[in-house]
Amino acid sequence: MEFHGSSLKVVPICSYDNRELPFPAVRAKVSWPRKPSRDIALVTCTSGEAEFVVKDCFALGVGGRYVNCTVSKKYENCVFVTGVPLHVTEPELYDAFCGATTRRILEIHLLRGTPTASPSVSECTEALMRELSVHAK
Repeated sequence: MEFHGSSLKVVPICSYDNRELPFPAVRAKVSWPRKPSRDIALVTCTSGEAEFVVKDCFALGVGGRYVNCTVSKKYENCVFVTGVPLHVTEPELYDAFCGATTRRILEIHLLRGTPTASPSVSECTEALMRELSVHAK
């Protein structure tokens, strides 16, 4: 779910007190990154394997888009990834790379942009209602 250019993360929270309701109420914890993704990631590999990772991950699809992988000229043993969808998280990107190569991936960092201001409670409520109204039919 996107809000103010950042992806909102909605996590269900279990509640013990909604047994009497015909349809259990939904409670969620909503969070969003203070710094939105810039669609760029840096993947750290073991020594000497960056070129192999780039070859293995040619035409890698992540989050519905193909990403472009090149060996980093600035950082040793790193792969520079562009075209990462804004809603994709580090764990999702890690899983995609591990599924595409047998080489060891040490770390993945999404490069972030400038910090965004926190939206008001009413703006969050409005955005959540828009998203949930589609499923309430």
